[in-house]
Amino acid sequence: MKRIIIILAALAFVFYSCGSNGNNNIEQAQTNPPQPIAEGEVLSATGDLNHDGLMDSVVIARKEVYHDLNEGVESIKGDGFKIFFGNENGEYSLFQKYAINNHSEEFYADWDSITIYEDGYLTIMDHFRTDDDNYYTYGLWYRDNDFYLTDFTMEFGTDEYNLQYYNLVDNRLKCYIEWHEMDTENYHHRTDWYDLKDLPQKSLSEFKIGDMVCDFYELVTHIDEDIFEYSGTDKEALCHADYAPDNDEGDLNGDGIDDLVINVNNSRFAVYFKDSDGVYNLQCQGKSCDEWTEITAYTRDGNLMVYAYTESSKDYTFHYDNSGYFRLIAFDQSMYWPDGGGSYSQSFDFVNGKRTIQEDDNPAKVVDLPNIPLRVIEEIHFGNIEEIEELYEE
Repeated sequence: MKRIIIILAALAFVFYSCGSNGNNNIEQAQTNPPQPIAEGEVLSATGDLNHDGLMDSVVIARKEVYHDLNEGVESIKGDGFKIFFGNENGEYSLFQKYAINNHSEEFYADWDSITIYEDGYLTIMDHFRTDDDNYYTYGLWYRDNDFYLTDFTMEFGTDEYNLQYYNLVDNRLKCYIEWHEMDTENYHHRTDWYDLKDLPQKSLSEFKIGDMVCDFYELVTHIDEDIFEYSGTDKEALCHADYAPDNDEGDLNGDGIDDLVINVNNSRFAVYFKDSDGVYNLQCQGKSCDEWTEITAYTRDGNLMVYAYTESSKDYTFHYDNSGYFRLIAFDQSMYWPDGGGSYSQSFDFVNGKRTIQEDDNPAKVVDLPNIPLRVIEEIHFGNIEEIEELYEE
């Protein structure tokens, strides 16, 4: 739980900067002006929401809900949330009352926070729990006599953490996943970005705070995660025929049977383990970090090799271990400037903890790498040199 709270604090800046029409001033609104708080209303914030230079107020009415195995679920108190606009006399008048989703079936629920930033950007965070902790954060902006959703974030997980951040202004989606290796203390994570469909922004009159208002599969414009078949006996039919796959074979898991690597369009690959019945079973996949990077996967000496190329050549070496992961054991990068402008290369030996840097004809520099768990193939965005250098920086 501590780790989730820390991540949420760090993300407050991201939510604001991405959802407030480009204004990067994140000074919180003052809370000193009088609050129109009625009985049972438990959370409020003030700030200039309608950009008229006067203080406005947001009040949410709901108490915490706890589930007791012996006594059942306590009733939820409150009747939604209200937005009040202020006038020059320092008085407030009700602008609108909006509905909320009470999560009446959940184990625990409360409103975590309301924030009004200096430019009127409003965020509301809803927290509820079933098997996992769940946080929904809504970024809202006042225009056309209503409040419109500019961004929406879903965070969930307890031992492991996941996030989906929908920027509905720039039509971008950030997906962050974290997972834990069984019987170890090793955590892994991956972040991906997707383009969203250009859809009209929803107003608060069209949904309830507490609802899941964005859906990955409805909003992502292009997703090809399922181009590979999960299993099959015919290696030529494992991938859709119109992709014209390039294949390579070799024993990758040490069982004496040749396994299969399929490459697609210089941007995607999949690894299949072949069992004693002749069935190829999908083990893992990989893809280019962007549309310009070309990648090719193949086998060599029992290891999985991935070659990526944009402005420089990048070679990844993975070894399959007994815990079921392909782990990155070595990485090499090299680049040459045209017309004799020089060269640069670096090699990472993650098993022995060494990094070798070679620039032009200068003596090679060898430095120690930090002692951290070997990265697994699911974490890698092939061709992205920054994620290698940042994790193993000096």
